[in-house]
Amino acid sequence: AILAFVAVVLSGSRCGVLAMLSAVFFTSYYETDFKNQIKRHRWILFLLLLILLAFIVFLYKLKTDSANGRLFIWSICLNMIADSPLFGFGSNGFLTKYMEYQAEYFAENRLSPYSLLADNINHPFNEYLDLVVKYGLFGLAIAVYLLYLLVKTILKESKAKKALGFSIISTVLIMSLFSYPFNYSAFVFILI
Repeated sequence: AILAFVAVVLSGSRCGVLAMLSAVFFTSYYETDFKNQIKRHRWILFLLLLILLAFIVFLYKLKTDSANGRLFIWSICLNMIADSPLFGFGSNGFLTKYMEYQAEYFAENRLSPYSLLADNINHPFNEYLDLVVKYGLFGLAIAVYLLYLLVKTILKESKAKKALGFSIISTVLIMSLFSYPFNYSAFVFILI
């Protein structure tokens, strides 16, 4: 575990570090007395959330241009979703439509600071936005329902299986916020 954590830190993957920290949190929560400590001392949870917020700001400042580029891509995705919210643009929707929307944005905002960050984009660096762009809110609802069934199943398991299950789920959910883990077959295999 220590070797994996060091490898993730050295790789420079900000979302990887967040994902690893979430796995450590869930393992600690279910495998130690940490759960009872949080229940007895609510301020611990508040302190952890404050530390998490400060850490996220630190990670943002670490690579500001990269973070701003992703925020720009996400804003374009939100424009796409607004145009086809229920069923999206289909399985190739992002690839076929994103560049049109980006070009439209720059046609309307010629002096945008994002012009230096723009590129030919193949993925929105966010699996949730990718899902909604492709399959709309309908597709997202199906994914949320499947996640609900998975969580419901994990909650019935032993402490050790809860720790493992929620560690994996939190890692996948966090990686999906800032990257495209479902494009890697090894990642999908581990998730299954």
